[in-house]
Amino acid sequence: MRVTKSLVFLITTLVMYVGLSLTPLNASAGPLPSLFGGAREEAKKEVKLLLNEASFLNKSLAKLDLKLENTVDGLRDLISEAKDRLEACPGGVEGCNDLEVIHAVQLLLEQAQRNKARILVIDIGAFLDHLHEFEVDLGELEGKIGGLKEIGKILVSDGEFMEIELNACNELITFMDSDFATISAQLEDGDQGEDPNDPTTWDDVNDFIAGALSALVTDESLQDVDAALENAKAVLDEIIRTKETTQGDVSECRSHIKNVQRVLNKRSTSHVNLSIGSQGEAKVYTLSGQLVNVGTASALDRNALANGVYVVVYSDGRVEKLVVLH
Repeated sequence: MRVTKSLVFLITTLVMYVGLSLTPLNASAGPLPSLFGGAREEAKKEVKLLLNEASFLNKSLAKLDLKLENTVDGLRDLISEAKDRLEACPGGVEGCNDLEVIHAVQLLLEQAQRNKARILVIDIGAFLDHLHEFEVDLGELEGKIGGLKEIGKILVSDGEFMEIELNACNELITFMDSDFATISAQLEDGDQGEDPNDPTTWDDVNDFIAGALSALVTDESLQDVDAALENAKAVLDEIIRTKETTQGDVSECRSHIKNVQRVLNKRSTSHVNLSIGSQGEAKVYTLSGQLVNVGTASALDRNALANGVYVVVYSDGRVEKLVVLH
């Protein structure tokens, strides 16, 4: 289609401007990729990162499973074995005077104490570090989704849907953080307000193991040792149940992120406002002057255009540059 001389002048002028601004399209200095097509790709990359991090969190929880319950050196299994050996002693728990059995029980509980310390410092510490990293990256993705809404690269409804999904994941992270604070305290809470000589004040695994060890070395009632180990197992059962809840939360959070990925990966069918508040007709031309689209100024179909740079001429005489990057 033929264009008027004035339009040719406008397009030529804009082409010169566009040419200057598009010189660094493939360089880091170019602003256009980050504002348009690059923003969506960056969001997709962030989603993949989060999915990988969620998988890593699940692997960390699986390792913690082994540290809590393992037939070789799991914390609960060491305590159970110590209790079983004591109860299998000739004469029963109260009548046990077999020093070899008592020494074996002591060694098992000392190993349990060391394992408990490693779980707290290494396993739980590492999990929480990665969880907080996950939370930061989730915030990064939320910012990118908000940016995509602002520049019209996604439907508003899609953006709101993804924000709801990410908010749900954020809530789950809060629950996971709280659950692991509880797990840490149930393993060892610092003994504030607790009396090592008064079993009624004990409330964590460390208290009960320490109390059992103290009773063993001071020749106190082995019934007290047995009771302390039973209580330690009960607290560990609560820890394991809480940890299983966290595993479910990680999986649910990952599902929310997968929903975001699905929306980001679909081809947008949105009609994006090219100029806020524009009224009347808008015509889209290639840089060579070919008319390729006509529509209302407030809702031109970007998806009907191939990737590239275009000139939009409004019925009120304004001319704008349009960059399409699907």
